[in-house]
Amino acid sequence: FISKLVCGDCGCFYGSKVWHSTDKYRSVVWQYNNKFKADEKCSTPHIKEGVIKEVFIKAINSIVTDKDPALDMMDHLKAKIDDTAALEGKLEKAAAAFDEKMVLLQDYISKNAITEKELADGRYSELEKEYREALAEKEKLQDELTERRRRSLMIKRFIDEVKGFDDVFTEFSENLWLGLVDVMVVVDKKKFLVKFKSGMEVQVEL
Repeated sequence: FISKLVCGDCGCFYGSKVWHSTDKYRSVVWQYNNKFKADEKCSTPHIKEGVIKEVFIKAINSIVTDKDPALDMMDHLKAKIDDTAALEGKLEKAAAAFDEKMVLLQDYISKNAITEKELADGRYSELEKEYREALAEKEKLQDELTERRRRSLMIKRFIDEVKGFDDVFTEFSENLWLGLVDVMVVVDKKKFLVKFKSGMEVQVEL
């Protein structure tokens, strides 16, 4: 459950603690990591592992028992994410602009010894600034495209998993938890928000 449980008040991750480690009442509980560090204490409670598993099972079963709306929503979201034509067009233009700025800078350097005078006249600094800005824009668009492809893959995996669900779950599945869940937000001791990697969110009340 590491890096999966989030405090609904402050957004900090939960960490595990062992209670009664040396006797028969031993149990593992989770509480937000800043519980005894922050000046203002959050109202969110500690959570036992059994509760985390119960919340996840309820979240999954809410999808299993009504799969079609969830699948339709995910198919629609995936189609929007997969439509990268405009983004790819922007990236192509940014890459061309970067290549142009790189050639100008390299040409200036090859023809001029970069002396104090050259630095003082500002031309080198101007070219370098334009080069760095063009590089940053290209990398930003590349990162955005990579992230959209990653999200599309996560949604496809989610869809494939959900299509294979036939019966409701009665037991916790670690593989599904690790494969499908992004984070579980602890609102209070009865309310939770399960955020899946696909982008889907399910509210659970115990």
